Amino acid sequence: MITGLCPSCGEVSILNGYLNIKEHCSNCMLKIKIEDIGDGATWFSMFITSIIVFIGALILELYFHPELWVHILVWIPIVLILVLLTLRPIKLLFIYFAYRNRNTD
Repeated sequence: MITGLCPSCGEVSILNGYLNIKEHCSNCMLKIKIEDIGDGATWFSMFITSIIVFIGALILELYFHPELWVHILVWIPIVLILVLLTLRPIKLLFIYFAYRNRNTD
């Protein structure tokens, strides 16, 4: 499970709040901001969310044939929740992969 601990020492959280990354680990002084992951985590989070929402909307439409406003009321909150639930673990995973790849060269 991805907990947000430092990839080097595993002792201290590398996050300030929900998504903000600290400049460095307060335990081992590893510079965490140097691990530039860009928008990769956001892209993967939206990709996973869009697949889930597409399949769900397709099933909803095929079986129940709701009006458009029902789709809007159902899927907008689900998209927001799924993105927020998947963004943090994916962002941490990208940081861990960047750290591991940098240190194996």
